[in-house]
Amino acid sequence: MPVVVCEPLHVCILELEPGEKIVGEPHIGDSIRWEISPSVSGSGPDATPLIIIKPRIAGLDTTMVVPTDRRAYYVRLESKPNEYVARVAFSYPEDSKQKWQEYVAKQREAEQREKAQASVSLSCPNTALENMYWNYEIKGGDVSTRPLRCYGRWCEDLHPDACETIHRELPVLVVKGPSGSEMVNIASKDNIKLWIVS
Repeated sequence: MPVVVCEPLHVCILELEPGEKIVGEPHIGDSIRWEISPSVSGSGPDATPLIIIKPRIAGLDTTMVVPTDRRAYYVRLESKPNEYVARVAFSYPEDSKQKWQEYVAKQREAEQREKAQASVSLSCPNTALENMYWNYEIKGGDVSTRPLRCYGRWCEDLHPDACETIHRELPVLVVKGPSGSEMVNIASKDNIKLWIVS
């Protein structure tokens, strides 16, 4: 049981977890010679609840229970003539574990995004402006479904309707190469449809 040491004419603060809510009045063994009152630090959903504790005289020893929406705090209160602790707070190992799990999950997501971006980059090597081929010719079809420009090994559909709807069906793109005509894959990058020419 944690001990909060207080001194007459001084204020002791019991600090709870940010965002925690006190759900009932704290119960104290000696409510006549101890004053306890609620307070808060900050605002909004992450405000930190505080319990202000003041003993009337030295030499007191009692206990207090503070019920919250997450747990119950059992605390021993002592009053001494020349000694006090201004602030008592708690560590929350379960929250630290959850924060680490969230951190690791975010790291994995970032790694997966980087791998996905790297695979897109690998499928289109030498995409520096000076290395890109711009002289593609686009013919036929409806203007709303065909690409407006092609360059390098990418064809980019810049039509506004295609940019707005990622899952919109697009026409098949066929590229004529040295070994004949072949269909190319379609991918989405930043809400823009891309035909990947392999």
